[in-house]
Amino acid sequence: MRLLLSVMFVCLTAVGFTQGPPPATGVITGVVADSSGGSVSGALVALRNGSRLLKTTTTDTAGSFRFAQVEPGAYQVSASSPLGSASVAVTVSSAPAAPLRLVLTRSARTDQAATA
Repeated sequence: MRLLLSVMFVCLTAVGFTQGPPPATGVITGVVADSSGGSVSGALVALRNGSRLLKTTTTDTAGSFRFAQVEPGAYQVSASSPLGSASVAVTVSSAPAAPLRLVLTRSARTDQAATA
């Protein structure tokens, strides 16, 4: 019985070590601006993976937003307010990335590409 328990302990311990650390996450930060370059506070910012809405936030008084603990992968970040809307494709990795800048327009959605 002791031998069986010892073998089970060794097997379970080995499985735990082979799984490795959890995947690193990234952060998406940015600023939402109007067409004249001014910051837009209170804009709704959404993070999507395909058609699936993952997170939302609103910009602060400086027009800034932040999504933390984002798994590596491809995403769409969109912003909207009464002043217009903007959208950007983002690839997230565990490496630090430059902040995004989304400029709101009243016309059809503006697509940009970026890496975060």
